[in-house]
Amino acid sequence: MAITSVDVDKAKIEEAKRILSAGSAREAIDMALDVVLALNHQQAVLDEMKAHPMTAEQRRATVIDYPDSDTSVA
Repeated sequence: MAITSVDVDKAKIEEAKRILSAGSAREAIDMALDVVLALNHQQAVLDEMKAHPMTAEQRRATVIDYPDSDTSVA
């Protein structure tokens, strides 16, 4: 893991530690970055879903096969 030195608002770190139940500032920052990355990935998935609306047949199906994708949703 790389070592980086940054100036961070102490109140924000303390609040993040409380919200994330982190034991240290380093842990809070690492966990917060994980949340940011997960939210970004989630948004990308939602954008992809929005770009390819389901047909009525797909909405009724128990398994959805997406064309041009290796993904199936059960």
